[in-house]
Amino acid sequence: MPEENILNENGSINILGYFTLAQKHMQLPQEISKSKRKKYDGINNKATDINCYLIGQLGKNDKYKKVINGKEVLEQAINIIQKCSEYVGGRTILVECENKEPLKNFYTDNNFEYLSTDEVTNSYK
Repeated sequence: MPEENILNENGSINILGYFTLAQKHMQLPQEISKSKRKKYDGINNKATDINCYLIGQLGKNDKYKKVINGKEVLEQAINIIQKCSEYVGGRTILVECENKEPLKNFYTDNNFEYLSTDEVTNSYK
């Protein structure tokens, strides 16, 4: 990304986008198939829970919408998770989002799979 997009006229850093990352322990919904359980766990097709990386927040500054888009912010988060995975393991990324079609479409368009719904959030892997 060109430096002029990151630094403002005072030499301060412009915030183009942001995300938060954490690790989370997650119960797998009972209706998930054995093949999906093995995919998420990596070994066990009878896994009932997994540890995963959580992208807790993801956003971009609309002031710079011509400089960066949501997909690029998501890719930065995933790149960091991939580096962490090299050191501590893990294979699943979880995103919890509101039950709104534009948000759900954003994540499915970026290769996340719908996992389950609860009263507050949808979970995508």
